[in-house]
Amino acid sequence: MAAAATYPFLAGNRHSGMSISNHIKTEYVNCDLCGSSDHELLYSKSDPITGGEFHLVECRCGMAFVNPMPTLDSIPLLYPENYLTGKERQQTAYQRMIRLLPQGSGGRLLDIGCGRGEFINYASQAGWNAEGVDLMDWDSPYPV
Repeated sequence: MAAAATYPFLAGNRHSGMSISNHIKTEYVNCDLCGSSDHELLYSKSDPITGGEFHLVECRCGMAFVNPMPTLDSIPLLYPENYLTGKERQQTAYQRMIRLLPQGSGGRLLDIGCGRGEFINYASQAGWNAEGVDLMDWDSPYPV
């Protein structure tokens, strides 16, 4: 499994329940895959933590991503102190996610934003060659 990137400014910057929607800074970005700025809106979703809207766009090359994207300095504000509470008990959600993958196992799976790696662990047990990366150091019990 791939090592998580470590960013010193992320340490200790998670918020503790205060209203942060006005503190999240975003920036419009080009597609990381092809560099294009030609995107189509797939859907918008209200974030339960910030109350703000996030927009999922699809590039003409097929890559989907959030745009505008939170700046690196704003990312820690998106995770309250209790963010990981109960994540290890989400077997039903993990089963649904596995069912959405192409049929069969043994394929390669990359979980970007894998947190502590619970889904990677579940997918590995289901026969996938799973790896993950995350910007934040979540003190994972799994090799992430």
